[in-house]
Amino acid sequence: MATVTSWRGNTEVVTARRTEPRDVPAIIALFSPETEDLFGRIDVTYLLELSNLALTLCNEKNEVLAHAAFLDYPNWKITDQAEWEPFLHKNYTNNKCTPLNTLFMHLFVAKEEYAAGCSQEIVRSAFILLPELQFILLFIPPEERLELDMGNVFERMLPAAGSPMERGFTLLACPRQRCHPQLYVRQARMEDYDDLMLIWTPQSETLKEIYGEYVLVDLLECEGEENQAAVCEVDGTAVGFMSLCSHVNISLFQECFDLGPFHGLCKPHPEDILKVPRQPSIQGAHIIIPCALSLLLNSDKDESNQTSEKPEPVSSQSLEHVPGADAAVQPHEALAVSQAELPAGDTSSTGSQGSAAPLLETDGQGDVHPVYRGASNVFCIRLLCIDEKYESRSQDFLQYAFSVFPDRDLCVMLVPHHVPELSLLRSFVRAIPCCTSRLGQELYVFHRAGLLTSFNVRKAATSDLEGIKTLVETLSLNEKMWNDSKIFTEARREPDGMPVQAFVAEVSDQIVGVCVTRDEMDIEYIQSHYNIEDFIRFNHHQQEEHGHLCHFVLNPAFHHYTQYFLKEVLRLGHRSCLYYPIYPEYVEGKLQRPCAHSLTSALPYMAPVRPRRQIVYPLRELGASAPSEQLSQDQVGDS
Repeated sequence: MATVTSWRGNTEVVTARRTEPRDVPAIIALFSPETEDLFGRIDVTYLLELSNLALTLCNEKNEVLAHAAFLDYPNWKITDQAEWEPFLHKNYTNNKCTPLNTLFMHLFVAKEEYAAGCSQEIVRSAFILLPELQFILLFIPPEERLELDMGNVFERMLPAAGSPMERGFTLLACPRQRCHPQLYVRQARMEDYDDLMLIWTPQSETLKEIYGEYVLVDLLECEGEENQAAVCEVDGTAVGFMSLCSHVNISLFQECFDLGPFHGLCKPHPEDILKVPRQPSIQGAHIIIPCALSLLLNSDKDESNQTSEKPEPVSSQSLEHVPGADAAVQPHEALAVSQAELPAGDTSSTGSQGSAAPLLETDGQGDVHPVYRGASNVFCIRLLCIDEKYESRSQDFLQYAFSVFPDRDLCVMLVPHHVPELSLLRSFVRAIPCCTSRLGQELYVFHRAGLLTSFNVRKAATSDLEGIKTLVETLSLNEKMWNDSKIFTEARREPDGMPVQAFVAEVSDQIVGVCVTRDEMDIEYIQSHYNIEDFIRFNHHQQEEHGHLCHFVLNPAFHHYTQYFLKEVLRLGHRSCLYYPIYPEYVEGKLQRPCAHSLTSALPYMAPVRPRRQIVYPLRELGASAPSEQLSQDQVGDS
């Protein structure tokens, strides 16, 4: 909550929340004659359908005082939505805007007397909700001046000399530093004790439940080579605390979790034994979920990242030349989900500080564990305590944490099952527990390479094929993924004429992700067999904007960029939604085609759509009046 003051001196306590369809009439009521001049002719319902982020400010009576909608391309048709980044760098020098850190304001309306305060609060809320967001941009026509008293929020960006934009639209920018800056992180000192106790005391019971018994003064005093403590501060006052430890019980974690994607939390060693006998998987790299359809929208209506799903394990060779990414991230064969509740354990009590003990015993399936002989490559977050107002900036600690342990490439955090998701964990990858695990807690892992912000998504080119091949070489459907990528680079369409698109994600010139889509041709079937209108309004989506997700692979070190990767696939591909059908396993007497196209880590960011109850038509009696086969029969063949 925040307080805004009108130019008359009146005050209102306001709360920012996600915009809902029921807000549309109230939003339209806030339109003024200047709204169309600044933003063009706006269909609010259509804008909400496509927006990446839409926020509404309400007072204590739940009256709408202001609204803003943000998308990932310019608010006027100045350039193609897929080309705005090169356009911006060509016409505006020295700007640091990228698709990863920038959104465009497509609409702002407010109750006139509160416009100034509401504009500040709604922009601040956007920066709080999206930690990676650094700039909010707004184009306005050259003959217009910035109305609604937002001049204190935005600053003008000067175009390059000779640019046509000197006589065109005016570009205004609001950098994060103006509204909700990143936190300054430094080494903790005893002098911080009083400030930290103000946030420690109210959270003491929660902290005890999550991390166990710790005394703040002990954590401040025990700093040394193995133990480090950091604080984040605002205006010289400590508002957050993190305790770190490099003494991690690696052997216990290797026994209780599948750590293959992270090389067992150890550094590579010539005597490592990584390839061990495994039970063959019947479904290979298929994900099998009964009767499901997943939908990805070109909007950000739900920011809750579900880190409880394991991302797709892939080869780490694409990280070999990423600065600081020395630890190999080994692949694993198939995606598995476990929700076993088991007895609790400790995170850093005893265990290998140097080399991890070999694990040669077999599990219940007869599989042999990999053997890792390298030194420890991990440190752990022992405790995190931060003021709720700054919790969304928890990730600011990570850069400092890796700087104090320069020889470690992985950071882990152990939390109980029942604890609500911490904001920090949205950047981490959940390790999958083994069936023999004796820890009743969840382990989350973050790789140093995840700190890199040079994560770029673009259409695949012929020169990328070798990198794609390296990325997917250990996956069951690697040939299919590589061939589909090759088809795009050579012909842009499949042999049957179906248009196909392929996109790659790269970091420091290394391919770390690939996504392949094609046109969704079964829209009529989807609309008739699934409650798709629970999520989208079909009349706001063109036929060509519906896409089908064929393959999605992303190195687990960059799992926290999954949602951004998907967003860029939608923007660059001129899509508004993607579909991914998932079929059940073979059932006796029925063949429920298991034709999920590839192992995918995208599913946690897609919405499962319920199937409709179907009418059983008497087709013979209806004769020529019977509905089409798409409506009356189950889909045949691949989707």
